[in-house]
Amino acid sequence: MNFTSAYYIPKDRAWGSLTQDGSWNGMLGMILRGETEISVAEFTMTALRAGAVDFTVPLINTRNCVLIRQNGHKDVIWHGFLEPFSPQLWMLVILTKVVIVLCLKTFNHIKLRFFGRMSSESPDSHCAVYVMGVFYMQGVNNQTRFYSQRALYLMAQLTALTVYTAYAAFLISFLTVQKFSLPFNSLRELIDIGSYRLGVLANSGQLNNFNNATDALMKEVYVKLIAPDKDQLPISIEEGMQRVCDIDNYAFMTSLDVVLGLLDRITCKLSSVLGASIPESLAMSIAKGSPYRGLINYNLQAMFRSGTIKRLKQRSWPSKLLPERPLWHSVDFSSILPIFAILGAGFVASLLLLTAEILVVRRRQHG
Repeated sequence: MNFTSAYYIPKDRAWGSLTQDGSWNGMLGMILRGETEISVAEFTMTALRAGAVDFTVPLINTRNCVLIRQNGHKDVIWHGFLEPFSPQLWMLVILTKVVIVLCLKTFNHIKLRFFGRMSSESPDSHCAVYVMGVFYMQGVNNQTRFYSQRALYLMAQLTALTVYTAYAAFLISFLTVQKFSLPFNSLRELIDIGSYRLGVLANSGQLNNFNNATDALMKEVYVKLIAPDKDQLPISIEEGMQRVCDIDNYAFMTSLDVVLGLLDRITCKLSSVLGASIPESLAMSIAKGSPYRGLINYNLQAMFRSGTIKRLKQRSWPSKLLPERPLWHSVDFSSILPIFAILGAGFVASLLLLTAEILVVRRRQHG
């Protein structure tokens, strides 16, 4: 096409946002003033910007999400030992025990009716204790010459073995996989907790999304969390991410896919709060009515159809926030604290029962 290219960086190093006097700054301002033809960068496509410039076809469909620093605190989950099974499965296990006990009692009644009581066999009232022992992986010290009862005890043993191995495997996984709780899960919760500050990129589309919002929640986020520090907003995404690492209770909102390419430049582990996110598309901006827009879109669409852009992204762009440490970790005291709490409660209950029994026996002796 016989043309040359020249590259410029805006003096304010801004992407471009609408200022209070109605003008645009940053790269978008350069396009509107005729200083440049196109901005080769990933711009958030907004209705406000679309009124001033044109966009190419979207390069990336992503989410504008809130980033926070991931700390090492892990909450104690008091019902954690119940987590391996769903409530329905726990009910099924209990029902299985009840059914086996009822079957044993029924067989005992039938046996007594036709054969009478065998001196070597345990009383009928011990069936429930035996079945409970089976499910706690204890042996059954019950001699019987009836194969019907042996079959029931065998079925109980096999069922208990299956339940026990499945429970043990899932419990180990539950205890060794690191889980972190987020301090908030939505923009509303971020406002309500009141201890976090929220930063967005200075002179950006994200900033315009808030300070020109018509939605009540977005306005409230701007007034309470962004406006107090609007003159100290980060001028680059990397700076905003590093602020999350350096400042306690600081959150930064930006495009998730852009963040993924900058993870190796910051000094801490970040978590994304996807519940406090907004869908967005990123594209290059170009002057209104530019004759180059059709040519650029044609070639971009050809690269999409051939899979070139997808391969480039997979080769050089992370697909998720990488973990700071392995997914598993050594089981610490907080993980098994609920189990020790149950043991302690059982010990206290035993002491109370022992005290009650002693009092009852003494009263009978004196009576």
